[in-house]
Amino acid sequence: MRDFVTETLERRPAVGASHLVTLISRALQAQAYGRIAGYPEAFQTASDWSRLFATILEDPDMSGHFLTDVYTRDPQSLVINRYVHPKGFITLARELGRISTIRVLDVGCSLNGGANYLASDIAVDWPGDPEEYRIGLPAPQLVYPGSRSLFISEKLSRAYRHVVNAPFPLEYALGIDKTAPKDAWEWAFANSFNPGELLDKKRVHLFNRIVRDEYENVGFLRADFATLNEEEFAEQYPGDWPVVNLSTMLYQSDEATRATMLEKAKRIATEFVVVSDFMRVNQGNLEFLDDWNEGTFPYIMAVWDKREEYPLWHEIFLNTDGRAAISTFGKGRIITATDRPESLWTPFGEFRVRSQGEM
Repeated sequence: MRDFVTETLERRPAVGASHLVTLISRALQAQAYGRIAGYPEAFQTASDWSRLFATILEDPDMSGHFLTDVYTRDPQSLVINRYVHPKGFITLARELGRISTIRVLDVGCSLNGGANYLASDIAVDWPGDPEEYRIGLPAPQLVYPGSRSLFISEKLSRAYRHVVNAPFPLEYALGIDKTAPKDAWEWAFANSFNPGELLDKKRVHLFNRIVRDEYENVGFLRADFATLNEEEFAEQYPGDWPVVNLSTMLYQSDEATRATMLEKAKRIATEFVVVSDFMRVNQGNLEFLDDWNEGTFPYIMAVWDKREEYPLWHEIFLNTDGRAAISTFGKGRIITATDRPESLWTPFGEFRVRSQGEM
């Protein structure tokens, strides 16, 4: 084990501890699923995973693929829940008059599933729905804005369900990733589920549907966003990009590459840059976390508003983890169509009123 860890850190000296643990677990899962009898049903505890690790390392073929994954690949996951908040943000920004035409440039590692989700008509479930009525995508459960406690409000959760299920006239979404979707289905599948989630047949079915669906208003560009030629990109994909979304991918890069991608996103976006990741917002700056369990809400969705006179990063949604299942509104404001700063709590209040009739 010591030799393995040493070799990994020599090959990937900038990798963080939480990133490394996730990468190892996903590489193990990539070898175990469909190859090791009883997985995932019989591998739900820490001791089970120690046994799994030993089993894979003892097999020359599986261990070779496992080591290649850890040494060379980055996590590439489609956790659709993470795209609910960007969709909710866009809906609320439209209510404030900021976005008329919805065009989204989605940069990340979602296997184009994020763009596909935005184009789909897949609704999120009512909080508290019986299992037999669920479609597989749960509504985030909300606690009161600014609260650091986990007292979940059914009224806020139901109202937010109205937000993310509101009509979403997407004109076009373009996904950018270094790996083409059809070249990475198996790897992304292994990265997108915790072991227990693989037992949820509806969740697995939803994943397979999303990554394989095709939409006329969704495109894909295989490219490294950090080295993307902006002039060539503008010629190939003309038009404004009101929203540039970077979802759970900046943590994988070093500080210089992050800065390059963020500055590029700010230049391309005409209205907002949206970032969801393991991070905190400190005095308007993004600080990425090495420990993904740090604090109550370590997974943040933040927004850079280009209409702000002196733009800073603003917390919009705070989440207990990368599944974005328990969330709260941040204190961040955006500029309205009439050039005044406004909390997203204002348009959300209208959805609260609408939701009361269905309680």
